[in-house]
Amino acid sequence: MKEDFYAKVGEMMEEVSKDDIVILGGDLNGHVGRSAGIFGDGGVHGGKGYGRQNVDGLRILEFAQRRDLAVLNTMYEKRKSHLVTFYSGNAQTQIDYVMMRKEDRWRVKDVKVIPSECVAPQHKPAICDVRLSGQGARNVLGVTKGRIKAKQESWFWKDESVRVATKEKRIAFKKWYRMKNNLTKAEYDDKKMECRRVIHEAKMAAYNDLYEMLDGPEGEQALYRLSKSRDREKKDMKEVKSIYDRNGSVIRKEKEVKERWREYFDDLLNVVCPKHCWMMAM
Repeated sequence: MKEDFYAKVGEMMEEVSKDDIVILGGDLNGHVGRSAGIFGDGGVHGGKGYGRQNVDGLRILEFAQRRDLAVLNTMYEKRKSHLVTFYSGNAQTQIDYVMMRKEDRWRVKDVKVIPSECVAPQHKPAICDVRLSGQGARNVLGVTKGRIKAKQESWFWKDESVRVATKEKRIAFKKWYRMKNNLTKAEYDDKKMECRRVIHEAKMAAYNDLYEMLDGPEGEQALYRLSKSRDREKKDMKEVKSIYDRNGSVIRKEKEVKERWREYFDDLLNVVCPKHCWMMAM
């Protein structure tokens, strides 16, 4: 069954030109292990994987060797949480992989797992940072000058007591995450409760100041600014800038800008170019 699967994937790869970029990724249900073994010299395994190799992992490495692929998850030194892709009770394994032709490995900047996210039950996403050349959004849609102002924090976050409390909570969390014992857990819980109390008090004080301002002579103007700010927050696009349409003309209306972005990504992801990237999910 698995041999048939790898045979079909191999047939698909044979249809792809050597000039094109191929990225294979998915749940291969095998353990390639920490050690590279005989696959290290050929650049298939980087010797920085996770766990022990099993029969299915050996099958993955043999397939990669036949197809001149590199298992990218094994190429970068990472902590355990950035290697493990599958959690089931006390079991923690690496079974989801990203592979690429060895000749294109220079394009890969990094590969790591995001432990705080899930793409499927019990599976963590493996993120591959790849340099891809070609005509990008900058050339197609144009570039506007200026920078978008960073969103300011809420008023109560500017309070010094809030900053100190959140910093202490963050330090306590890192200590607990590193040591994982009852003492550090209790310290973290105490800092978390204290942080909530400080934030609540700062928020109530900020609201009281706001209410006093709204009751004053400038209250009407302040209320108008606040309503405009709330309206902007509800929009998907916080900043609407001018971009080029298909004919090279500048468009500025929000609906037209959204539609142009939709057209751009539709062309990018669905139109075959002379030099393109093949992504196969397995």
